[in-house]
Amino acid sequence: MLRHVVAWTFKDSHEGLDKAAIIDRAAELLNRCETGVPSVRGWELGRATEGYEASHDLILISTFDDAAGLKAYIEHPVHQDVVAFLGKVRDQRVVVDYEI
Repeated sequence: MLRHVVAWTFKDSHEGLDKAAIIDRAAELLNRCETGVPSVRGWELGRATEGYEASHDLILISTFDDAAGLKAYIEHPVHQDVVAFLGKVRDQRVVVDYEI
């Protein structure tokens, strides 16, 4: 199994959306991948909790059978819709993939 972890920070605003709305939209689009991409085996999406120090705004922990499953996810049209949005609104992204 392969675990894919991604954490993002987002811009304060973009095209009339404030940061909270950006995070809401990012979460909505990302969660479409959970059921829309067949190779996903596990899915957890979390937002930074207000009142606690956090270095990122949103984190995704997803699981795939293998590297081919992750590649299928990355190339899937549902995921590509997310990539198009996130590319416009993110400040930073950190990715870690590891075998479990």
